[in-house]
Amino acid sequence: MAKVTERNSILRAKIEAANAKVQRDAEAAEEDYEADEILSQKESNALAKKVIASKSAEDEEILTVEETGQKLAKAIESAIVTQQSTLFISATGVGKTDRFLEEIAQIRREVKVLVVMQSHALIQQSFEKFKKIQARLTQQGQIPNSWFGRGEVSTFVGKEGAFDDESPMCEKLALIKRTQAHPLPLTLFTKEQIALIKTAPPIKPKKITREDCESCYIGWCRYTEQFNTFHENIRFMTVHELYSEPSFYNRWQGKHWVPDLIIVDDHTLSHESFEVPESGFTEGMKQYCKELEANGVAKALEYYQFWLISDAKKAAGEIKAVHGDGSDEAEAVRLKQTQILEVCGALANAEKSCVRTEDGFKYTKVYRMHPRFKHSTVIWFDGTANPEVFEKVYPGAKVVKFKTQKKELVRHIQVKTRSFSKYTLTNPENVNILIDWIAAECISKGIQKPGIISYMNISGVDAFACYVANQVELKIQGHPIVAHFGNTRGSNEFEDCDAIFVVGRYMMPPDVIQDLGRAVYGATCDLERVKGYQAVRFQDAEGLRYEPMFATSYKDPIAESIYQHFCVSETLQAIGRGRAYHSTKARDVYIITNQYLGEDFEVNEFRELYLPADINRLQNLTVEKSEETKAKIAETMQERGKNAFAVYVEMLSGLTQIEDTKAAFESSGVAVSVAKDKGRRHELAVAAGFTLKPVTVEGSRGRTYIKTVWTK
Repeated sequence: MAKVTERNSILRAKIEAANAKVQRDAEAAEEDYEADEILSQKESNALAKKVIASKSAEDEEILTVEETGQKLAKAIESAIVTQQSTLFISATGVGKTDRFLEEIAQIRREVKVLVVMQSHALIQQSFEKFKKIQARLTQQGQIPNSWFGRGEVSTFVGKEGAFDDESPMCEKLALIKRTQAHPLPLTLFTKEQIALIKTAPPIKPKKITREDCESCYIGWCRYTEQFNTFHENIRFMTVHELYSEPSFYNRWQGKHWVPDLIIVDDHTLSHESFEVPESGFTEGMKQYCKELEANGVAKALEYYQFWLISDAKKAAGEIKAVHGDGSDEAEAVRLKQTQILEVCGALANAEKSCVRTEDGFKYTKVYRMHPRFKHSTVIWFDGTANPEVFEKVYPGAKVVKFKTQKKELVRHIQVKTRSFSKYTLTNPENVNILIDWIAAECISKGIQKPGIISYMNISGVDAFACYVANQVELKIQGHPIVAHFGNTRGSNEFEDCDAIFVVGRYMMPPDVIQDLGRAVYGATCDLERVKGYQAVRFQDAEGLRYEPMFATSYKDPIAESIYQHFCVSETLQAIGRGRAYHSTKARDVYIITNQYLGEDFEVNEFRELYLPADINRLQNLTVEKSEETKAKIAETMQERGKNAFAVYVEMLSGLTQIEDTKAAFESSGVAVSVAKDKGRRHELAVAAGFTLKPVTVEGSRGRTYIKTVWTK
């Protein structure tokens, strides 16, 4: 167990200054540098380690998987006993599901528990696991072997409806009354049947028996009867239950079933955006817009806030009037009025997440839990949540974070030469190189069942992840497992894979990050990105240490926290399918992107994967070189697998002193883009063994002054 406890404010300030310098150098034209602000590679390594230490609490530890499990169990028990709503952040795959299932298996029968998960498949897996845990604890005598002495569990299913809002027909009470008046087949309702019901002539109502209702929607099907199991105190449901209105059937003695404890597995926040066009504006919204454009928000609210509230109430009335009616027209009215209700409410409350666009109002909302859960204790488990974002949405909750060292069986190999964005992969040549590289790795290591996770779609290629998997399958004669970013949370499909290739990284457009910043923080964030050193936890044969990685991040802390919570988290979830913390099977997980994944993410090896643009960069020299020289440079890059700029370091090897780095690099035949990039020139000079040293230079009129030059 490695303790990370050392703090050093001086070194932290120094690396912050160095990072600021890198950004400033990219914009400035001056050549003079202060010698003490230039860091050698050795200093960068040391400072990267100190940055991690300075960000950690005094008692923070890097735990083994077993230690994390023990501490997590105690922390869960404490949160339940003290009724303290808590978010537990622990690495994906440390066994948190097993831990909380053990805890709720020992909960008293009178305590109502709601467990929510991402999908019905995950619910079924956890339900089966819970029954086994409960049987084991009963056999060991830790819980009573009696119906009234221990908790009883039930799983809940949804019923896919024939409506645009995907709700089941049993919730359409007005429509149920109409269907009961017609002797139509009730085993399955379709939109066509519903239309026929509404147009059929009135006839004597038919008495519907339970036999007639084998799978219909009028209150006797499995969907509705499952809500009558009030003797079962533990319920497994999907995350939609947290945000939606309670079911009409979820009642006991006239009251809705409300849990005492809620467990939320691998989910913290959901969000949605929509736009109300000008054609759908209410009169209050129209008047508000006119005043907004003329005199600003304050005056618009002063004059029209009451009108907006009135429009919101009117929209709520319209929604109530069509509730339970299954017609397409009613559903269209419901959707439109719901959006008007939310936008009017947001404008009246001066929410910054509702912004004026060219065509209307765009509203972005982050879902909060339904008010009926306000007195419930909530425990969240999420290995990739951002604490700042979470605490902003749920300010009363506590955050507990565990740092865990992964097992050696699973190796993380990160390609750091490119981000492999969607734009890069729109070039078919780049995609072919990527596929050949993955296939070569599979063939060389005997990988027959690789897992491939990438983008769902890119421009020009639908189902991109499937396309890559199919092409790799043809080359290796194997059987890849495939998924795309956004649908990997909690998935166990990849547990039998020999290796996993995560291609690219999940990324939201800048305007979406801006919208989410407004929705979470109520503030407009700066989308400027900066470059600087980041510390990466690195484990190899030499042991555990921290390596610096040159990466980009958002300058604004708000934008960076949104990016971490909604973007980096999805990449980490994809990587987590390798089960680096509890896998019993040795495998490599390839992260084919240079995205910085946080100080808690552990890397075992860095790799380089070059695309034609990288090689062309070397061949586009400012000084004319022979074709033989160009070919040699390209061959050096490809065969030796060096960094794209390592060749430039060799070009400088014959020099002993550099006064003008730009001139030196241009005379060595370096590409224009590199010669103009001051930060990169200095980075290469350091890599070539040069350091900045002050020298005395004689100037005009016999005066002398100090100048810094690069010397070996």
